[in-house]
Amino acid sequence: MAAVGDVSRASIDALLRKYGLQLRVQAKGEQITGSYWGGAEAGIVGQSVYVRSDTPVHSLLHESCHVVCTATHRREQLDHDAGGDDLEEVAVCFLQVLLAEQIEGVGRERVMQDMDA
Repeated sequence: MAAVGDVSRASIDALLRKYGLQLRVQAKGEQITGSYWGGAEAGIVGQSVYVRSDTPVHSLLHESCHVVCTATHRREQLDHDAGGDDLEEVAVCFLQVLLAEQIEGVGRERVMQDMDA
């Protein structure tokens, strides 16, 4: 499974900047700020996406895409849970597959395999 520490930080930063998001990397073993699932899973607070080096790339992409797909009036209040409905969740999953192409060394096939695992 591709982890944040295994891929190009520059490509992650460039992707998130396109959507006005900021990557916040936390220390290994530290509880991830804004993580809904806990463990190594990415977290969101406002327009910041929180990860550790062991965070799966698909988790980083999923939470980032939640912020992207969230209505502007909800973005400012995001903390742990993006909420939304089933249609938004489908959009988030589809978008994360598309955006995986912009992270060096990941791509669609890899992110879909990791999502299934």
